[in-house]
Amino acid sequence: MDEKNEQRQNAALSGQGAFRQQVETLVAQGKLTPEEAADLLGEGGNAGVSAVDMEKVALNAAPEAAPFTPAATAPTPPASPEAPAVPSIPAIPGLPGVGSVINKLVDRFVKEVAPHAESDTPDDLRLEVSGYSLIVSTVPGLKVPQLGGETEGLHLRSGPKGWTVEREGGVSIRLGSVHRATLSVPFVPRYVKAEVSGGQLVLPDIGGALEAEVSGGNLRVGDVGHLKAEVSGGNLNAGSVAGNLHLEINGGNGTVAHSTTLIASVNGGLLSWSGLLSSGQHRLEINGGAATLNLEAGSSVQLSAEVTVGQLVSNFAVDKRGGLLNATYSGRLGSGAAGLSCQVAAGQVRLNAADVPSEVNHA
Repeated sequence: MDEKNEQRQNAALSGQGAFRQQVETLVAQGKLTPEEAADLLGEGGNAGVSAVDMEKVALNAAPEAAPFTPAATAPTPPASPEAPAVPSIPAIPGLPGVGSVINKLVDRFVKEVAPHAESDTPDDLRLEVSGYSLIVSTVPGLKVPQLGGETEGLHLRSGPKGWTVEREGGVSIRLGSVHRATLSVPFVPRYVKAEVSGGQLVLPDIGGALEAEVSGGNLRVGDVGHLKAEVSGGNLNAGSVAGNLHLEINGGNGTVAHSTTLIASVNGGLLSWSGLLSSGQHRLEINGGAATLNLEAGSSVQLSAEVTVGQLVSNFAVDKRGGLLNATYSGRLGSGAAGLSCQVAAGQVRLNAADVPSEVNHA
């Protein structure tokens, strides 16, 4: 019994070391702040690390941080047998398109139920993080994704919809314990679906779309193609969003470092957004919350806003009509090529344009 306990303790220490190494690598690369790193490592608990320690790591880091290497390489399992061939359904007289539709449905069904080979797994991730911390990183050279760190109660599996990290059936993480796991993948994720509740998730750059639900937890992601997220009582921190951006914040906090689109609603939460608006239509709704929009140099915006028992503050000129209870605002930044509509109820929105040198605020 003592030998088993010792083995578990050694495994836990090894997992903690791998997790810490990954955190330090991300700090050195500038993808985590020292404060975020200290939080992931349990500052104030028994982790023995502080934000000052992480600041030293960032300052002393080499220009290019060494890639994270998992502690062990899992053997590659044998390939699963191929799915059986399915005969095509002939065309039905009088209904020329029905046969092809049925063939597609049958083919999809066979792919779902047939044995699956890891080599056929798409570069997608499906992550459920609850009560533990998970850092995902892209590590070129790996053959297959690997789960490391403290993995007790966690399971990594492949399927037709990508790679999934989930709790093992019937196994729960012990109450009061703090699990810190890592997921190393040999690719830039194409699509990620993440659910975070009471945990922490750090994601690398994503080539395609990220769909996220955050409730009572923290999610940080690098650059992403498209972002659709719902934040309820949690925190979302995103890098640059190249395409569409849809945010719903309910009693939480959202931060976007750069974007060229904005569709967002804030209900009792906070939004900090920075980006370049030069075309298209964009919308912001605030109900009992607040938002700060930092318009980068080159932005061209036609502003239209309705405010009820709230406030709109801008560093470029706006026209206000109405009183304290109900007011409408209009204004133009540059040539007004992009449309920005704001609806505010019992909240506040602040617009900061980089092209305006004056610090005068217009309310």
